[in-house]
Amino acid sequence: MIIFVDNKFKRHASIIAPVLRHSKVTDNFDIIIDCTDKLLNIWRTSPNEYVHVNIVQQTQNLLLAIFGFIAFDYDLEAFDSDASPCKNEFVQTFRELLSLFDIALYLPSALLAICFKMHPRIRRLKVILERNLFQIMKNELNERSESIS
Repeated sequence: MIIFVDNKFKRHASIIAPVLRHSKVTDNFDIIIDCTDKLLNIWRTSPNEYVHVNIVQQTQNLLLAIFGFIAFDYDLEAFDSDASPCKNEFVQTFRELLSLFDIALYLPSALLAICFKMHPRIRRLKVILERNLFQIMKNELNERSESIS
């Protein structure tokens, strides 16, 4: 159980607590294990002379992969983006947006709403995410129509 002692973590708790409910984790436990196994296989197959591993970025990729499979039932190819950072535009955009959320957690609600509507970087990220999400949905609809016929 996660306990947030200080009042400054109430926003964090309100966002994270529903995600970490027991039923959400147990229903998707096999997806979490499969994605973790992929990351462990990447670490096992990396050359022995390669000492420096960006564990923070790779665990963020793990969370993105889990999020992609659970939320969209789609492989975001987050693990492949280590080799070529510009390969997967969706993953890069999602990372940028998450880095902005780190800052946004400390902003007042009114200022945050203004920033999200007016900041050109956020608007550009939103357009890219929407385009990629619509592409994912279009691919899913095409696959379903092919499997039906």
